[in-house]
Amino acid sequence: MEYAERQAKKNGEVKVLDDEEKEGLRVACRLGREVLNEAAKACAPGLTTEEIDRVVHEACVQTDFYPSPLA
Repeated sequence: MEYAERQAKKNGEVKVLDDEEKEGLRVACRLGREVLNEAAKACAPGLTTEEIDRVVHEACVQTDFYPSPLA
């Protein structure tokens, strides 16, 4: 369970996003979907997970995402 979800259950408050935060979330979701689409296009029988990781990494870099596996 995410920290924000635990806090909401604990104190009963739900964070309401302002317009700027909503737009940022929309952009992040759209870019995330684009990266997932690239990963799906790359998948093929016999492809290693390392090769899929490379495709995802390159797609993240191209969209100015920080590749999570580097965290």
